[in-house]
Amino acid sequence: SIWILGMAVHYDYIFAPIHKLRIMYAVLPLVGLALVMVLCQGMAQRITGPIISLEKSAASLAEGVLMVPDVPVESDDEVGSMTSAFNRMKKHLHELISHMANTSAQLSAASEELAAIAHQSARASVNVAESVEEVALDMEQQLKDIDRIKCNVDEVFIDIADMAKQVENSYVTED
Repeated sequence: SIWILGMAVHYDYIFAPIHKLRIMYAVLPLVGLALVMVLCQGMAQRITGPIISLEKSAASLAEGVLMVPDVPVESDDEVGSMTSAFNRMKKHLHELISHMANTSAQLSAASEELAAIAHQSARASVNVAESVEEVALDMEQQLKDIDRIKCNVDEVFIDIADMAKQVENSYVTED
């Protein structure tokens, strides 16, 4: 004989565990998706944060601002290696520009010194030329004076010779 047993149970009582499972299956994927999104956001921030900081420092350097602070190295991966290399590059660039500025200042000072020496040499050359011209004029005057003295000596010689002839003639005529 087949017996059938019938029972009256409330619908909510029987399907409550299934309803809870439906809610859990609906909520758990959403919670999991939210958790994955938060983790992805954190990971993306961890990767892009140093890159954005590095980009800002590079833009400042490109604008000519050399005194930007070092970008902190936050990891030992490729981004950390790139950040460290950027910091070294910035330091060497600053040293190079400082060295160039010092060299430029030294070159400017040497140029001014050479200009002053050239000016002094030019003044000395002018003084030497004036002295040579003065000596030449004095020599010319001395030559003229010597010629005049020679003429005077010649005249005196002629006068003495004439006097000697007159004296000789006067002795000859007295005898």
